[in-house]
Amino acid sequence: MQNVMRKSALASAFLFGLGFGLSGSNGMAEAQVAQAPSSSSLTETYGDWIVRCTDPGQICEMTQELRQQSTGQRVLVISVAATEDGSDINVIAPFGLDLSKGLQISIEDEVLAHMWFWTCLPAGCIAQGPLEATALERLKTGDTAMIHLTQTNTQGVDLGVSLAGFTAAWNRLKQL
Repeated sequence: MQNVMRKSALASAFLFGLGFGLSGSNGMAEAQVAQAPSSSSLTETYGDWIVRCTDPGQICEMTQELRQQSTGQRVLVISVAATEDGSDINVIAPFGLDLSKGLQISIEDEVLAHMWFWTCLPAGCIAQGPLEATALERLKTGDTAMIHLTQTNTQGVDLGVSLAGFTAAWNRLKQL
């Protein structure tokens, strides 16, 4: 139960802390979830990563959004959060995936993590899991991580996530 609550808390902070617009696939108008900035919120950029805290020392994470170049539409969001046990990684992926296949994160054909989707919300489908220490170290030294997804038509999709600034963002996250 505690793990489910932690997932829920991290996902909520992740989705709403980023100000995700909530919209259905039926073309209805997008409703923004806005939070008034507080004196204790923090947003800092390190290369292609953003460190955000809704309350420093409480809920902090480093994130990167991938957007479709031609339309600016959000395609994927990845977030890393420090935990008492190490770190967790969250991925919000688009609809139209074979959720039973989960997703893989790799660098140069070395699989660092295999994660399962645990829920879908209007903003996308969420996969969340621990990030092993060896995988974290590999992300710190890599240039690009690949997120492998499988579409419902069984076609694979690989999305590249820049690791520029990853180490600096992680170091800052650990300070908070």
